Amino acid sequence: MYAEQRGHPWDCCGFQKLTSDLAGVEQQKKVLEMELEQWRQIHRTNTPQQLPSTSPQPLETPSPAVLKALEAEVKQLHAKLKSSKAEVTRHTAVNKALRAQLLEREEKLRELQEKVIHTERDVHMKRQLVEDVKTRMKFLQEAEKTHRGLVEELEKKVKTLTEEATNRKAFIDSLKRRLSVASKEKRQYETTCQDLKEDLDKKEQCVEDLQARVRASERAQAELEQTASRQMESLAQQSTVALEALHRRLGLAHTQLEQLQAFTKVLDWGQGTG
Repeated sequence: MYAEQRGHPWDCCGFQKLTSDLAGVEQQKKVLEMELEQWRQIHRTNTPQQLPSTSPQPLETPSPAVLKALEAEVKQLHAKLKSSKAEVTRHTAVNKALRAQLLEREEKLRELQEKVIHTERDVHMKRQLVEDVKTRMKFLQEAEKTHRGLVEELEKKVKTLTEEATNRKAFIDSLKRRLSVASKEKRQYETTCQDLKEDLDKKEQCVEDLQARVRASERAQAELEQTASRQMESLAQQSTVALEALHRRLGLAHTQLEQLQAFTKVLDWGQGTG
């Protein structure tokens, strides 16, 4: 793309050269127009006149033929200037078009480079993915062999379990029949239990009534015990007084008995001596 741009006849260097030539032609045109105007003034007044201070030296009065030649030259310069302007305009348009084309191609190149980068990245990722797939395939193949052995063992176990399931089914059918019989007996027991429960409720009610009576009897007994206790305390006090009186009487009786025994001993001793 860059080679095509450098190989184009209207490259940047040519454009700059044309621009420089155009500037020189415009400067030359201005100088000639100034000289032509001065010569026309000199020709009208037919008097000598010096150029402005900007001119390096005064000019002589030109002849009509020279003026015509100068006018023709000025016209030729005008035509050349016009042609140069058109050429510069054309070159400018071509240069803009080429720059736009260059920018477009650079943009496409960047897009292509990005696509290449993405493509290379995708290719690298796909290669890595292929390697991973190969590794997983190898692992899966080995796992498949192991799984086949496991499947065979599982099939044997399934066969054994099927036989066991058949035996268990027969056993379960037997248990169902026994459960049916047990259910009937259970219903009978439940009926009996219900009857017993009703009897038990009645007996519990009787027991509660008896307990209420017992509690009433206990309260009455407690009251009787309290009354008896008070009476016993009173009797005890009376007995204590009576016992004290009896003790006094008993002491007096002992004293009299001792006196009587002493008197008896004296009598016995007197009879023995007589």
